[in-house]
Amino acid sequence: MADALGALATLGAQQGHKGALTAALRDLESALKLRRQVKDPLQTARTMTVLANVKYSTGEIEDAIRIHQEALAIRER
Repeated sequence: MADALGALATLGAQQGHKGALTAALRDLESALKLRRQVKDPLQTARTMTVLANVKYSTGEIEDAIRIHQEALAIRER
């Protein structure tokens, strides 16, 4: 399952870099939901950081800040 999660998160990140922001958001949000279910804090924080960057690119600044802050809190634990 970890490989599938990594692939989904990577796909979302690549889509974000290509400007396919809707697809990136969909895949990253799915990956984040699954990461939380398997309780992998570091990978959850990494996925959140990429998701926040895509949210920023779509103009969802407040969501991006909130997600970045949550990711930082996870990393600081």
